[in-house]
Amino acid sequence: MSERNKIGRRSFERYWEGVHPDFLRVPEQLEHPSRKRIAEEASKVGDSVLDVGCDSCVDYPRFKKAGIRYTGIDITEKFIKRAKELYPGIDARVGTAYDLPFSDGSYGSVYCKDLFEHLPPDGYKQAIKEMWRVTRKLMMIAFYLPTNNKPTKYHLIVSGHYEQSYNEREIVDFISGLKNFNGLEIIRSVGCLYVARKK
Repeated sequence: MSERNKIGRRSFERYWEGVHPDFLRVPEQLEHPSRKRIAEEASKVGDSVLDVGCDSCVDYPRFKKAGIRYTGIDITEKFIKRAKELYPGIDARVGTAYDLPFSDGSYGSVYCKDLFEHLPPDGYKQAIKEMWRVTRKLMMIAFYLPTNNKPTKYHLIVSGHYEQSYNEREIVDFISGLKNFNGLEIIRSVGCLYVARKK
């Protein structure tokens, strides 16, 4: 069985089906510094961006205004439905970070915000592989919970189904070993944003 098939939809991912689709549409989320920095970095690359774990596509207006082609993907169908209600014609799809339905190098930039904290242990590796595969230039990962170099367990009270554990050194080493890796910047002034560049 392939790695992609082993990491499919799990019972705890159904938690999001009980969350209101507008839960991120509050000023502190919409104007979070990491969202602004992600948009700035993607604008330097231009042309296209993929938002992995997009919820109801709260970042879409920012990219549309900048003239960047936007695609959002999320595992929760009602989030995608809400995005399409708010933004008719938007490219928003139901899907998983573990198996992105796009060809290699389809997007100038690929990013996720506050996604990895909700993946099971080691789940982030497959998500990173897929994000890296479909980007041409830039992969950005914003963390809600900051990483550090100590083995840290994240108790995810929001879902209560599992504990996450990883550390910064582990993630940096994994990203640095990707094919065509060309540097990584960790931006702490906006929370915790990893910006990985591809050759």
